[in-house]
Amino acid sequence: MWCISLQFTLSSLSLVYLCCVIGAAEIIQVFGYEGKEAKVSCSYDEGYESYEKYLCRNDCGSDDILITTTEARKNRYSISDDKHKWVFTATISNLNQNDAGKYWCGVTRSGKDYYPAEVELKVEKGVEKISILKENKYKTKVISSQGQGTQGTNKIST
Repeated sequence: MWCISLQFTLSSLSLVYLCCVIGAAEIIQVFGYEGKEAKVSCSYDEGYESYEKYLCRNDCGSDDILITTTEARKNRYSISDDKHKWVFTATISNLNQNDAGKYWCGVTRSGKDYYPAEVELKVEKGVEKISILKENKYKTKVISSQGQGTQGTNKIST
């Protein structure tokens, strides 16, 4: 994160303070499907257990903070903090293509906030599928696929 403070002295004194997040300790890749949820797990250093944690977008200004650990649930976002494992997890539900992009895991502290991770969320169209491949005693492979509200089985003889 970088910050710049500018001071102008014309007819009156004004102060401009600008901050921008530019880097984090690690980059986390998260994939999700439209209509489903994505979980973002962020590790933080020991000693930050009692600090507020949050998930944000863009430059992480006050309008960019999506959810904090003091809120627990807000709109499509929820968050929890496992203080024994030093990991907080933010969940984004009902994903859509607008959710794709860059996020930041943040820890509120006096002065400059701590950003342990940058998150890149990719949201894919289509149906999440789980495929299971088994061989039975007849050497027939059974492929089972489950998706959003559908379930099917295909048999392939070898």
